[in-house]
Amino acid sequence: MANRIHRPLYATGVLAILMCVGCSGPSARLHAAYMQTELDGQIGLGPTVAPAGFSVDPIDIQSGLGLDDSEPSLLLRAELDAGPVRITGSAFQYSGEGSGTLSGDYGGIPAMTQVDTEIDMLVGKAAVTFDLLDFDVIRISPGIGVDIFTIDSTVTDRTTLQTETIDEVIPLPMLFLQAEADVGPVGLIVDAGGIDVNYDQFSGTFFDVEAMAILEPVEHFELFAGYRWVDVDADGAVDDQDFLADFQLTGWFLGGGVTF
Repeated sequence: MANRIHRPLYATGVLAILMCVGCSGPSARLHAAYMQTELDGQIGLGPTVAPAGFSVDPIDIQSGLGLDDSEPSLLLRAELDAGPVRITGSAFQYSGEGSGTLSGDYGGIPAMTQVDTEIDMLVGKAAVTFDLLDFDVIRISPGIGVDIFTIDSTVTDRTTLQTETIDEVIPLPMLFLQAEADVGPVGLIVDAGGIDVNYDQFSGTFFDVEAMAILEPVEHFELFAGYRWVDVDADGAVDDQDFLADFQLTGWFLGGGVTF
């Protein structure tokens, strides 16, 4: 599809964290967590030259590509509270390998072919919100944000070694909402963003929701647990190949951090 580049790193997440830390403000938090991620749904890729009336075959990610295991990851998160303005940033990466049998054509690889799959998917998020309601026990802050998807995948025919690659960086601006509630010693935070895109040869809907519970056992130290849900439903064309993507990237996480 596109020329392969270096495997995805945490550059997007690091940038978001540096943005938060570099600003001046009354308070901030830095979090790191163990995350167990899972990829499920369907993707498809058309040939370089598609005949008239061609439709992309959907390939099941778990059975067709063999990506049926949950994978460990590192979640990084930062938040700056500068009065009514808040800046948040986070990043995590899904990396998976597997083998499966294609139920349909995938690029130039025909249906019923046994394939080996490798994929790295980095999801970086940054958002700016403004406190619309801020009471003692609840806060609601709408704003704008951006999710950046870095996708680097390789699907290889095990017999002929023919390879189809996807190597794309996709920035997606989103409407964003953060809500926080204090329930006794526990704080509850929900971040939600979404967008419906229809531009040129690309269309789709994207949602990114994160919910977490935070406990501060001692001053300036937090423990937290939560769940992340990223939903992508898109189709279009890139680098002269049609594609479809209808998948969910999900995972629970558990970690700790500091406040200052």
